[in-house]
Parts: sequence; structure tokens; C-alpha cells
Amino acid sequence: MSVYPGLTCPGIRLCCIHIVSPRLHLLQDGDVIFAGKVFSIFAWCYHEQFGAAIASSLFYVIRPKQEEIYPEYLCALLNLPKNRNYFQQLGSGVTIPSIRKSELAEFKISLIQM
Repeated sequence: MSVYPGLTCPGIRLCCIHIVSPRLHLLQDGDVIFAGKVFSIFAWCYHEQFGAAIASSLFYVIRPKQEEIYPEYLCALLNLPKNRNYFQQLGSGVTIPSIRKSELAEFKISLIQM
């Protein structure tokens, strides 16, 4: 963690800003990012070949245990229309649908034998 005391912007003086190393938040091969705080809920599987990336705060990062489930399979399950509709209903009633982390964690899926 780095500290930049006295960083200034026009009209604003900020003191003791802590910068966290981006490496802590880099996506890893096989991470599934789930857009749970947007109008269109979807899941996407990240692969290292895409280059270094950090998910924004609009996404949940799911790091599946790859010996139990393939990331692409998890992504496909989350993107099924019936599951997307389920998540959409959880976030309904607000301007921008938002799925809580606890709601995503409670979502149950059936695993096939690997």
C-alpha cells in the first residue's frame, strides 16, 4: 500500500490517500464475472489470453473450484434464460436491478460428474 500525502486537485486538498496494489484485484484464469448491478444481468468467463484485467465494482468475481466445475459450464448455467430471469426478479422493484452477494451465494446449481 502506498501513501501520497497532500495530493491536490483544483479546489480540493486530499490527505493520506491509500493506493492498494492493483495486483490484488487482477482476474485469474477461469474467473467468472457476474454482472449483478446492471440492467442486463450476465456472466462471462475470463481467460489469461485476454490480458490483465480488473473487474469493476459492478461485477461479482466468482472463482470456481476447477476440480469441481468448469468455469465455462458455470458461466453457461448462469446465462441460461431461466436463471437470468430468476436474478432479474430478485433485483426488480428498483431503477437499476442489483443482486446482493448473499443472493448470488445462495443460488444452487446441479453439478455433473467430471
